[in-house]
Amino acid sequence: MSTTTGFDRDTITEALTAQWTSLDTLLASLPTAAWDEPSPLPGWTVRDVVAHVIGTESSLLGASAPEADIDVTELAHVHNEIAAVNERWVRSMRQSSPERMLERFRDVVSRRGEALRAMTQEDFDAPSWTPVGQGTYGRFMRIRIFDTWLHEQDIRDATGLPGHEAGPCAEQSFDELVSSLGYVVGKKAGAPDGAGVTLEFT
Repeated sequence: MSTTTGFDRDTITEALTAQWTSLDTLLASLPTAAWDEPSPLPGWTVRDVVAHVIGTESSLLGASAPEADIDVTELAHVHNEIAAVNERWVRSMRQSSPERMLERFRDVVSRRGEALRAMTQEDFDAPSWTPVGQGTYGRFMRIRIFDTWLHEQDIRDATGLPGHEAGPCAEQSFDELVSSLGYVVGKKAGAPDGAGVTLEFT
C-alpha cells in the first residue's frame, strides 16, 4: 500500500476494472425493453444511467460533453454544474440503441483501463480534484468504483435483477461510503454541533 494515501494503484485499478466487467455482464443480459425502464434516479432511464457512466469515463479521457438540445439547467433534477454536464452526456445518447450503448461502454472503459495501467503509484498519490473536494487521484478512482457500483445497483433495482452485493467492488464502495459519512451527516444533512448519530448496517 502507498505510504502517503493508502490508495494502492493496483488494488484500485483491479477493482474498478472488475466493476466495469460486472456492469458489462449485466448490460449484455438486458432485453431491449429494459433499457427504457425508469431508474431510481429522477428523470433517468436505465439507458440514461449507462450514458452517465460512459460520459464520466469519456470526460476522464479528455472529451467534452456535447451541447444539449435544451437548457439543461432548467430541469428540476439538475442542481449544479456537474449535474448539467452529466445531463448533456445523457441527452446526447437518448436515441442510441442498446447495442450502440454497450459498444460505447466497452470502448471507453477499455481505453480508461489502459490509461490507469499506464499510471504509477506516484500518479495515484498526486493531489487531484474529486467530487467530494480536494484529494488524490487514488481517492478519485475509489469514488469511481463507488459511483459505478452504485449505478449498477440502480440498474438492478430498475430491472429486478439483484446481485453483486458483495466482493471487492462492494467492499471498496462501502469504504468510500464510510469515509464520506462525516461530510454527509455534518454538512449535507446539517447535523447540529454535538449531535450524535447512530447508523445500523445490515
